[in-house]
Amino acid sequence: MTEQKKKVKACKDTEYLFISAYLRAKEPQLLNAEKAGRMLGSSVQEAARILESCGYADVLAVGLDKALSDRRAAVFSEVEALAPKDGVVSLFRMRYDYHNAKTIVKAEAVGIDPAPLLSGAGRADAQALKTAYETGESGSVPQAVLTAMQAARDALSRSADPQLADLILDRAYFAEYHETAAQVGSAFLMGYAQLQADSANLRAAVRARRMHKDAAFLKSVLVPGGRVPAEEICQVLAQDELFAPLFANTALFAAAQAGTEIRFVTDDLTLPDGMRMFAPTGSAEESNTGLCVLAAGEKYDILVTGDLSEQAEYRLLSTHALPRAAVLVAGHHGAATSTSEALLRAIRPEAVLISVGADNRFGHPADETLRRIEKAGAAVFRTDLSGTITIRG
Repeated sequence: MTEQKKKVKACKDTEYLFISAYLRAKEPQLLNAEKAGRMLGSSVQEAARILESCGYADVLAVGLDKALSDRRAAVFSEVEALAPKDGVVSLFRMRYDYHNAKTIVKAEAVGIDPAPLLSGAGRADAQALKTAYETGESGSVPQAVLTAMQAARDALSRSADPQLADLILDRAYFAEYHETAAQVGSAFLMGYAQLQADSANLRAAVRARRMHKDAAFLKSVLVPGGRVPAEEICQVLAQDELFAPLFANTALFAAAQAGTEIRFVTDDLTLPDGMRMFAPTGSAEESNTGLCVLAAGEKYDILVTGDLSEQAEYRLLSTHALPRAAVLVAGHHGAATSTSEALLRAIRPEAVLISVGADNRFGHPADETLRRIEKAGAAVFRTDLSGTITIRG
């Protein structure tokens, strides 16, 4: 690989013939749309074999998260050895450093082990980052990341607000990203950095409007470096105008249009196509602030309860006369605290769909939930056993 790197280093920026040929040779090993489609329609074992043929570790042996993380890190290392300019790949690895930084800081605050949530795709080894944070000695860890982590720790200890810690680390990420992109000297990467900042700010603006926050709050969470000035975004929020015109000359115009046309349901709503949306029945502390949706088909209805708990299901049943729904999507991935006997008796589903990952660490779906569904006489279809589930008719 060292010899390959030297050959590429001798090329001009416009002469990437070696890299082009190299990537072409690698294409048959990539996970393309055709292989992904085969995975969706196959068993877990066959899907694992397809991934393994594309260079991933055996997911059944090491777990999906580790297989994906290890493969991502290997690809980054490979591309880094080929890149004609130093620092290019580091820009794309940087976000994982700051992901790990957030995880480590917040894990310390609540007294848990961050290891299961750390990514191996960053510039710094995740364990080395944790050690540097604990000792205050940066070693091989980027100093900018360590400094931001220390500031986030101080803010979290003062305020007990994890959002404030995230904000400090997000700002540090964008600041370091822009600085590194400028050092690399690539107009494309500078433009990409601006797009990343604009995207983050658009998300923050839409979220602020959804949460009924004011311009002062929005100003505190916007990140630097975007094409759209932060002051103008705050002004649009304060005047209750649309965000889309601000982003008209950016790649985010369509996203801005969609984001500003979101309808936030605080009362029950029936759409022109007959779909009914039931407003949240619980408080944020109960994780019951999502919508419950009743979709009417030509031959049957489908009820989706989101993460409603048993108590919230009772409130829904006490305030609404729900019709029979042939299909129910089990609440909270089949957790024991959802899909109550009362709900099953009220809507009498013929089939219950459970959206759940294979071998998930939460143990979903719960045995008691499956027993309740069986008692109700409904058939069970699970994504962890059957993959994608399609309803026709």
